[in-house]
Amino acid sequence: MKKLLGLIVTVILIMGFSGCLQSSKPPTKETILQAIDNVDTYTYEKKMIMKYPSLTREVYIYSGIKRKEKQFFELLEIKATYTDGRLYKTRMLEYFDGSKNYVRMETNQNGKLQNGTWVFTLSDLYKTYEQYYPGLTKEEILDKFIESRDELLNVKDILSDANITEIKKQGSHYEIHFVLSKQYISTPSIMQSYPENASEIQDYINIMRKFVRENIAGVLLVDKNGRPLLLTMKSNAKITYLYSNETISATGEYTIRFTYEYKLPEWVKELKGAKG
Repeated sequence: MKKLLGLIVTVILIMGFSGCLQSSKPPTKETILQAIDNVDTYTYEKKMIMKYPSLTREVYIYSGIKRKEKQFFELLEIKATYTDGRLYKTRMLEYFDGSKNYVRMETNQNGKLQNGTWVFTLSDLYKTYEQYYPGLTKEEILDKFIESRDELLNVKDILSDANITEIKKQGSHYEIHFVLSKQYISTPSIMQSYPENASEIQDYINIMRKFVRENIAGVLLVDKNGRPLLLTMKSNAKITYLYSNETISATGEYTIRFTYEYKLPEWVKELKGAKG
């Protein structure tokens, strides 16, 4: 009798374990998109290398965001190397605590150094951006401001339109291989700048407005819940500047790592204590 009970228990355990294995299914596009929507807090590290006929631009971003509390920090570094020998570097530190936006920017243009520190209140942000988005409420403007730093939204946009070619299991994670071809109008993001002269900014937008035809191939690594962990992409693009009707070719390589935590860097304390 004891042997029989032991056998029954063993069979139950095996069946239960088998059921667990069978329930572990590869994520779908829909489950990944839902997992992205469900995220509240995360940090990401992004590296980009973009090559154009006249320059190579390297971009590094380390940023964290709290979606519900509408807070973020961001370290941005840009290095632009031109074929004629010119070298431009920009470093920006930014922290938004939900009510104030602290910004420090340092630039180096061929050895000419400039830097500045600013503090913007919500009223400053509303006043600045409502001229570009006159139909939006203050809450909607704030949402746009936060979304402009939300890298997972970019991943969601890419994956939504992508064609998934293969899904591979890697331990407890999954690799989502995809390709994407798209055409779109691109303009500089006002939400990632601090314009003071509306006419000058509008002129810049008009000059830099471009039509992009882009082909992308990438791999998205997700955890068992469908949350993105690592995104690698390569792109080839034809870019036509609408103002001058000039068309150029460009290539890009992107690596983005995600962790689901939020810890303020040490430089935030210094930034908050600085005076503009």
